[in-house]
Amino acid sequence: MDREFDYLVPIELEDMLEIGSEVFVPFRNRRVRGWVTRLQVNGNPKTQLLRIERLRSKGPPLQVVELARWVSWRWAGKLSGLLSTASSPRIVHVQAMRKSNAAKPLPAGQYATVLPDNMARIDAIYRFIADAGIRVSGWQGLQELQGLQGLQGDKWQEGLQGSSQVRCGPSIVELPQYSDSAEFVASLLSSTSTYLDALSRSFESRDRLSGNEPSGNASSMQGVIILCPTYLDVRHMYRKLQADGFNVARMPDEWHIARQGNCIALGTRQAVFSPLPDVSIIIVLSAHDSLYQEERAPLWNAWQVAVHRASMANAPCLLVTPYPTLSMVKDCGIEPMEQHTSPDASPSTPPPPAQSTLSPTPLSVPPSTAQPTLPSTPPSTAQSTSTAYIPAGTSHTVPDRQVVQVRVVDLTKEAPGSGVISDELKYAVRWAMADSTRKVLMVQNRFSKMRLPTCSSCNRIPRCPVCNNVLRITDEPAAMLSCPRCNYSRTSTCSYCSGHDIREMSSKLSRLRQTLSDYFGVPVLEVVGDAREHSNAKNTVKIDRSPTAPSTDMTQLILGTEAVLYRYDIADIVIFVDIDTDLLAPRLNASEEVMTMLGRAQAITRSSLYTRPTIIQTRATDHPLIRAVLSGNHAMLLNEEMRIRRELSLPPHTAIARIVGAGAQDFVSTLLAASDKSGAYSDIADQSSTRPLRAGKQPDDSWLVIANDHDTLCNLLSSAARPREQLRIYVDPPSI
Repeated sequence: MDREFDYLVPIELEDMLEIGSEVFVPFRNRRVRGWVTRLQVNGNPKTQLLRIERLRSKGPPLQVVELARWVSWRWAGKLSGLLSTASSPRIVHVQAMRKSNAAKPLPAGQYATVLPDNMARIDAIYRFIADAGIRVSGWQGLQELQGLQGLQGDKWQEGLQGSSQVRCGPSIVELPQYSDSAEFVASLLSSTSTYLDALSRSFESRDRLSGNEPSGNASSMQGVIILCPTYLDVRHMYRKLQADGFNVARMPDEWHIARQGNCIALGTRQAVFSPLPDVSIIIVLSAHDSLYQEERAPLWNAWQVAVHRASMANAPCLLVTPYPTLSMVKDCGIEPMEQHTSPDASPSTPPPPAQSTLSPTPLSVPPSTAQPTLPSTPPSTAQSTSTAYIPAGTSHTVPDRQVVQVRVVDLTKEAPGSGVISDELKYAVRWAMADSTRKVLMVQNRFSKMRLPTCSSCNRIPRCPVCNNVLRITDEPAAMLSCPRCNYSRTSTCSYCSGHDIREMSSKLSRLRQTLSDYFGVPVLEVVGDAREHSNAKNTVKIDRSPTAPSTDMTQLILGTEAVLYRYDIADIVIFVDIDTDLLAPRLNASEEVMTMLGRAQAITRSSLYTRPTIIQTRATDHPLIRAVLSGNHAMLLNEEMRIRRELSLPPHTAIARIVGAGAQDFVSTLLAASDKSGAYSDIADQSSTRPLRAGKQPDDSWLVIANDHDTLCNLLSSAARPREQLRIYVDPPSI
């Protein structure tokens, strides 16, 4: 049941109930759990309402309830399920906590003597990032802050009042993958807190000198949300922040601490619904990681929810990632352009800074006779290489040196019959076996049901010239190669060598483990995920995803799916045995998932003594991702992906929903009738159609509905009446 019902509030609960409180209510001769979503509802006076039985627990605050309501609209999900995610796993007694009150704004007259909160935080964060030499894209409010430099006295105060109306937006912080994110966050929070405290003391001194009553500390970090992709990252971050003296609440176990506010809420993707009453800043670490994507309907993404929550609180949202995705680039207002590196430039030579209208010099508070000089932000220990401050809407023109540096092995040039055991793989494994403390992780995301067509003559994989997808072998009406994404088709002939013998190759994970074990003469440990666990296979271990799971395996060679990258937090070499299974998968975000794996591999091998310890074996060396990795130019991949998605009308240029279930066809008919009175629709392949919706039935009996934007699609999905039959809606599905 996902509907709102009206109930009477008993007198004894009037002082305890608030929006978000968990209660027990009578419903159809039984007692059910619910959440208070509205108060003082003007209902029908003739209707006899039932009373709330009792208060169960303290629930999320009003801001989180509104956030859950937006997520329910954006991803066509149930509000009750999202409120359950945002609630405490344990009962939190109201008597043990004070009732949260709405934040009281400062009187209008006090804004003349204190720095507005949002601009103070932006100024402090900007100072730290400027000293650290980290590139930032899409930052909101920098131009307004830049305009304050050079102003003096009353003009500076007037400028602050005008800039206080600036809305904070998301920004991309391109922290290198090999950097310690915990050290970066701890330094950022310490530097920001120090600056804000010094700023408040400065204004208090000024008020005393002028004979006015001190205005107090108006600029403070009231609440911080930090998202990490894995439990291992959460544990590392928790220890670092606690060692530095921060008040940290690890979600969801310490939900009750976060509910009181004035702390750091730390956790995985569910922590975006942390019950902080006030939010000062949201930091999403490794924002490109696919683990932020919810796997069950609704398919909400944590960094997108974090961006919306930060906009609700008018707080900065830092998306920390070395290689942003297309969705991040679009939301931050950045248009990627081709980045060119000089062919004569040495890899060790830092690239020159980009020309920007913003000065890299940290902003300074104008001196005043009645205002003491503020201390500057302590410089960061990070080595400064190049800095470019790019406001929203400008071009990304700095050569990118933060893309993963790897070794790429072309399997088409290996000796016939060698398979995936290349010379580079042999050398790397033998180097690791020379020391018993070294560990090699081999990643292979392939199972018996997954097959790739391969030319038996040149060992290459046929790909679509339009969308770069893998061509599939079809037998009807004749032997043809067709693209499941854009419907391109041609004869079953290799475009590289004109060969006609194209076969579907498969390789079981257990068979590959036995081959490696026989070749090197050592045991190979096989690691698989929970969903694909082979319970009867020898040397197979179950993934322990708890934050306290120790790495006790002493085997040097470990083979597994991508889950092995999250099972171990340190390794000497990571080898992607055959990355084509992921790189050429028929999924919309296949390239983003591969970049996630490459980034994770670089993170766990950052202390390795082996030169370029991440090894990729592929037959598609001309793929845009491989070319971007080799050239160190991430914008090359973004531009190619953007071109393909624009031509095929795929997100983020459009909004797509996948509708599954027995009632899918009736529901699609309802959507089409609501969008067009005639009830007619255009096929999803007809990109020239001017209708608000395009729909098409898929081979698996599911339906795809495409709209020009998310507002149109989500409004139709939320307003259309759902049938009684089973129905599931996936907005922005990763597999299209």
